Amino acid sequence: MDNNSSINKLLDFLGDAVLIVNETSKIVFSNNACCTLLGYSKNELLDMQLSELINPSSINTHDENVARFIKHQSAPKVMSERNLITCYKKMDNRLSYAFLFPV
Repeated sequence: MDNNSSINKLLDFLGDAVLIVNETSKIVFSNNACCTLLGYSKNELLDMQLSELINPSSINTHDENVARFIKHQSAPKVMSERNLITCYKKMDNRLSYAFLFPV
């Protein structure tokens, strides 16, 4: 995503974390709130796959859900209907504690 676009500026203004991945789960956008939440810079996140943030026990389920979403072009879900995955936050240059993140 073009970092200078109006939509990116709007997403960066939000207080909620926004992380966008492509069809292979490569991170293609992160807003400032997401960077703060996860402890990574935008450049660090843009070099990552989503699986690097997910608890290993959740990766297969997440990959299956993404494949099903792509195959069936599922409608977007409101936050209260989304699945939760366990993610890790980077602190002091290492992954430290886990938290739940809606996807």
